[in-house]
Amino acid sequence: WIFVMRVLMVITSIASFYINKAFSQAKYAGKEDFDFEQPLTSLVWITSLLSIVVTFAVSYFLLGPSSDAPANLQSLWFTLAAIISVGTLGAALIPEFTKIFTSPKSDHVAEVVKASREGGPSLNILSGLVAGNFSAFW
Repeated sequence: WIFVMRVLMVITSIASFYINKAFSQAKYAGKEDFDFEQPLTSLVWITSLLSIVVTFAVSYFLLGPSSDAPANLQSLWFTLAAIISVGTLGAALIPEFTKIFTSPKSDHVAEVVKASREGGPSLNILSGLVAGNFSAFW
């Protein structure tokens, strides 16, 4: 089961790439100025959601009531799929939390840029350290 899940994660990642590529080309075609983070964010979420759906579906077919698994283990499919899905969801949320401190639109980044313009290199370093420590704290 676990090896099938690993292979399916690779397959869903490849499929998600092409889905996101088509979506991004349709949405951003011809635009010279757009938010470069948006296609990357949508790729992460498309991949995560598709992986979660495939995880539950394949786990049900491999380990569920219609499988050859022993009767006392036929409800295990849901538990195992939920464990993988929580990990997948956590992996998708990490970049979202990281963007709070690293996105060019972030207030923290704007403060570092402002400090760099007004105070020079030393204030840039101090401001960057403060923002980095603050992000590590949270």
